Amino acid sequence: QEWNMPGQARSFSSSKNPVFRANAAVTEVLTKSGVTPTNELYNALLKEQARLGGVTAAKMQWDWMKKQKPPFVPDVVSYGTLLAAHAAERCADGAWATWKDLKLAGIRPDEACLVSLISAHARPNKQTSGDKRVLSIAAEMEALGMSHTPASGTAIARVLGHLKLADEAFDVIYGLQNSGQRLEARSYNALLHVADDCQLDYFQSVEILRDMVHAGCRPDRRTYNSLIA
Repeated sequence: QEWNMPGQARSFSSSKNPVFRANAAVTEVLTKSGVTPTNELYNALLKEQARLGGVTAAKMQWDWMKKQKPPFVPDVVSYGTLLAAHAAERCADGAWATWKDLKLAGIRPDEACLVSLISAHARPNKQTSGDKRVLSIAAEMEALGMSHTPASGTAIARVLGHLKLADEAFDVIYGLQNSGQRLEARSYNALLHVADDCQLDYFQSVEILRDMVHAGCRPDRRTYNSLIA
């Protein structure tokens, strides 16, 4: 019964009023079946509300679950879902506040949380000097004993590009390569975006493409779109 609950929560969430109808339906099923709600169920419902209604729906769901019995106890998956919702809406302030709440709760963030936090700051044409706080993430990672991966490195390179910090962005990506990590197409594509954001010479973009091919990474549609642009 417990394993079926996340699937049931998903179907309930697809109604016209996803937050409140889902809450009512899940409560009814739990009451009738005698199943004790688990964090797996709570996280499944939270994820679906975030998908359907974004940050607003996810927060309403979060508050509702905290009042249930047994109460919802947020874990790294819960915070990761909320951070991803903020990232999807490019809500840097909300993501930063959620990151602080995660740390106050004594929860160790995973890579998904980190990537969402960084991605929330990638706001083309709307970047502010205040968002340079994302640069402090390097210090946060060091304190947590975390190293950049291609996923987190790619995310932060995009933000650095928006901040017109091309050298720092290149250092992050090529630092990963020099450490022996295999880069994916999205990492090189991020550098092409950096070159465009910082208005670098076209030959710099060609050089990135050369590095990409030399590393055995196959260019994709985004690669060629960036070069054409």
